[in-house]
Amino acid sequence: MSLIADIKRHEGYSKKVYKDSLGYDTIGIGFLVASLELDEDVCDIILERRLASNEKVLQRKLTFFRKLPHDVQNIIQNMYYQLGNKLFNFVKTLHYIECGKYQAASIEMLQSLWAKQTPNRAKELSEAMRNCEE
Repeated sequence: MSLIADIKRHEGYSKKVYKDSLGYDTIGIGFLVASLELDEDVCDIILERRLASNEKVLQRKLTFFRKLPHDVQNIIQNMYYQLGNKLFNFVKTLHYIECGKYQAASIEMLQSLWAKQTPNRAKELSEAMRNCEE
């Protein structure tokens, strides 16, 4: 048996953090979270998979998502990556986006707690939305 197969058999696999037998946060194939270091290429793979998964959620929950210009999809993806399902509380913003009123959506984006908590990101994404073709 190969070393990798042997370790996987002993450690098992968990896609979520769990407490090991000594109470340490662990993930994957026995990776201790406290000592885990992720190379950027590994993070890129995780990010790409997460964005693909997020896109499926957005397509399911926002029936108009696929019809949007690519730049607008990217802005929504960026917001969803940060906010998760809280994005769907942006009812007015999403309504304006669905109607193709990107200027109004950009203004509405800044009328949120999100914009107060992460002002640089909110301003950048709002400006990008304002520059989208209506």
